[in-house]
Amino acid sequence: MDDAYRGFAEKYKLRLDERQAAAVCSADVPTLLAAVPGSGKTTALTARLGYLVHVLGVDPGNILAMTYSVSAAKDMRRRYESVFGDDGIAFRTINGVCDRIIKRYGRLTGKEPFRLVSDERESAYILRSVYKDVRGSYPTDADVKQLRTDITYLKNTGCDPEELGRDMKEMAERYGRILRGSRLMDYDDQIVYAHRILRKSPGMLDELRRRYTHICVDEAQDTSKLQHEMIRMLTGRKGSIFMVGDEDQSIYGFRAAWPDALARFEQDHDGARVMFLEKNYRSCKSVVAMADGFIKKNKGRREKKMIAERSDQGTVERIRVPDRMRQYEEAVKLLVSSDRQTAVLYRDNECALPLIDLLDRAGADFSVNMRSETMSFFTHRAVTDTENMIRFALDPTDTDAFSEIYYKIGSYLTKDQTAQITAIARSRGLSVFGAAYASGLLPYGVMSRMRELKESFARVRTATASDALDILYRELGYEEWISDRGAGAEKLPILRATAAGCRDIASFSERLRELKDITEAHKDLQGRRIVLSTVHSSKGLEYDTVILTDVFDGMLPKTDPADAAKPGSPEEREYMEERRLFYVAVTRAKNALYVFSADSEPSSFCAELFDRGRDKPASNEPFYPGERVRHPVFGSGAVSKTDREYITVDFDLYGRKKLDRDIVIKNSLLKEVKK
Repeated sequence: MDDAYRGFAEKYKLRLDERQAAAVCSADVPTLLAAVPGSGKTTALTARLGYLVHVLGVDPGNILAMTYSVSAAKDMRRRYESVFGDDGIAFRTINGVCDRIIKRYGRLTGKEPFRLVSDERESAYILRSVYKDVRGSYPTDADVKQLRTDITYLKNTGCDPEELGRDMKEMAERYGRILRGSRLMDYDDQIVYAHRILRKSPGMLDELRRRYTHICVDEAQDTSKLQHEMIRMLTGRKGSIFMVGDEDQSIYGFRAAWPDALARFEQDHDGARVMFLEKNYRSCKSVVAMADGFIKKNKGRREKKMIAERSDQGTVERIRVPDRMRQYEEAVKLLVSSDRQTAVLYRDNECALPLIDLLDRAGADFSVNMRSETMSFFTHRAVTDTENMIRFALDPTDTDAFSEIYYKIGSYLTKDQTAQITAIARSRGLSVFGAAYASGLLPYGVMSRMRELKESFARVRTATASDALDILYRELGYEEWISDRGAGAEKLPILRATAAGCRDIASFSERLRELKDITEAHKDLQGRRIVLSTVHSSKGLEYDTVILTDVFDGMLPKTDPADAAKPGSPEEREYMEERRLFYVAVTRAKNALYVFSADSEPSSFCAELFDRGRDKPASNEPFYPGERVRHPVFGSGAVSKTDREYITVDFDLYGRKKLDRDIVIKNSLLKEVKK
């Protein structure tokens, strides 16, 4: 580094490694900084902004620093100003830049821009009406959320709406017509309209290029194809751009993130330079080694190696449990017995519910990291259907509940027949089954099915909560119905796990209502030792210890590895993103990582990462509670507990013994008893 940089670094007390410093000084050509997790990329980016102003003398008003989210933009500004003060650099989200482009265009043309729908309740009202008009049924909050996500994807990719289905095409077009007819635009329209303005107004584009001579983009892997095109237009082929990103951490494909732009950087910018930050300052060696070895097998990435700066090994362990439910119980045991800051990471928000339930029952203090999201699980169709089935089981005169579920439980009733018997039930004060008998309207086969349903719902009322759900989901065919339609069968295991701690369906229904309130009460609390979070919400954060749950095919990864075998297929792209999601989860851990997997659920990720010979974890934790083993002296028994010091076994003849873990492993004293 030259004297100017050394003086700059000394003045502002910057402690950058050689590669970070080189990136800071790279102001002569378009530069892409490919940065692995924990490599200090934001430190390098903010230092480079300071270098532009305080060494190269660039007018701060000519600098535009962009990132994806409002919180990230605020954080970048805060970190810059804590070192260099408020120089007047523009720290913006991409939507914020689009907003200024649209307003400026409006002033130049004398046209009033459309009003931005910034209140989600207003856009949700429009989306609900569109959904109802097209689908003919009232949407749940989860339906509205999915529709909003799909429309975001369509607008940011420009793909044909029919790729998501004919209904989706019609809903997207109706939604657009309603917005335009009311002179409204949503946040995605901001990007579409700003991009259109830049394409059609060369004078305005030139004005912006003269204004912003130096552009910096953080978290570039999270931006969409349309956003990247707009950034490329603002900079031109020869403009000064500093883009920071890592395609290995691109996990927002569902909202149109386009990591391919990083691979195209040299094609899009003349004389471009690609630099790498490969030192990970965050995580212990074992976490870095596992993550690096895993992500290297991904396709469509730049070749780079993540290197641990720390010398300590730390802990990486796979914890095998017999089934999915046991992972929650064992995870809670780990959480309440540890004094370290620990995050439990999972695939989807609803995966937290069994943990929230158990932690609340244990009186533990915890936080649920949901950022601005809401727990749409409680309004998902699978949950509302379950609640309606429970309502009807508890009160067979509840005609509203029955009208919502009759065709989902194989009643054989037509819509007209259902309307007739529910009308009779209401007018005569009868149960639905009593009205069916009294109506004389139903064929013999349908009446036989109604008698079966009456008996089944009677058993639901008296069964335990878990057995009641078995009757509803399996005997009545609801699980098959929802699976056939791809409408949320993955929610059912969460409901089953929650029901396991409840006495009957009435207490289970009440517990669901309580958990909704508990989740809101614990949402985004600060300073808690235990944090529950989706992997997506944990991005950019770090924790002393990470517990990763639900690592099995169908959840993480959601895409079947066998379906991803065809090169270039949509399934392959989805599977690569699932691998990146796992990589992001693993690299949140600083000192310890525990990966839970259930023996009842196959896990391609665990098979890849851990010893295939005995499916033994790299941590040498070879046994799980409940496993049958044999000892050369004490004979056969079942493992009751394992921890870092002991393996506790209940032997058939000698009772409970606490065996020194290191001695057992070193001398192979316990052998698995094959079933």
